[in-house]
Amino acid sequence: MADISFTQTFHHTDWVDDVDRVRAAEPNGFNARFAAIETDLAQLSAVVAEVDDVLSHAGSRQRLTLPPTLVPPEGATPWLIGSDGTATVVPGSSASGLLNVVLPNGATLLSFRAFGLARGASVSISLSRVQIGSSTPQVLATVTGNATPYNRVVLIDPSVPKTAAATSRFLIQATVPVTPADAFVSVGAFQLTYSLD
Repeated sequence: MADISFTQTFHHTDWVDDVDRVRAAEPNGFNARFAAIETDLAQLSAVVAEVDDVLSHAGSRQRLTLPPTLVPPEGATPWLIGSDGTATVVPGSSASGLLNVVLPNGATLLSFRAFGLARGASVSISLSRVQIGSSTPQVLATVTGNATPYNRVVLIDPSVPKTAAATSRFLIQATVPVTPADAFVSVGAFQLTYSLD
C-alpha cells in the first residue's frame, strides 16, 4: 500500500491595513486565494476517501495462527510435539506430518508463513489445496526453513480462486529428510493471512 499523505499548497499572507487594496482579480485577490483553498480542500477530500478505503478493507484481513499438530501420513516417522507445542525431529531421523486447515468460505488467500529453528538440516513446509474427489494436492506456497531462527512469508498467487468448502480443502505438510545426528529442526507455528470481501 502506498503512503497516504496530504500536502497543503495554500499559505495565507496577511493583508496590511491602509497598504493592501482588497481586490477580486489580482494574484493576491480574493478569487486567487479562494481558488487555492478550494484546490487544497479537493486534495484533502481525495486523501480522506483513500483513508476511508484502507480502513474499510482493513477489517476484512484476517490472520490465522496454527500450532504444528502434525499427523504423520501412513508409514512416515512422526514429528515430536513438545510441552510448549513445538514440533521437533529426533536427531539422526526424519519426519513428515500433515495438518488439515479449515478456512471460511469465500476467503482470498494472501500469504503463508512458517517459523521455527533449523540447524544442520532443513525443513520443507507447503500449503496445498486438494479438490474434493481428488488425491492430488495443488501446492500454493512452499517455505524452506534452513536457519536458526527461520521466519519466512510467501505470498500466494492472486489468481488462486477463493476458498470453497464444498469443492476443496487445504492442508499443510512439513517434511524433513534424515538429519545428521547433531542437527536440530523444529516448527513453531504456521500463519495464513486471508481477506474476506
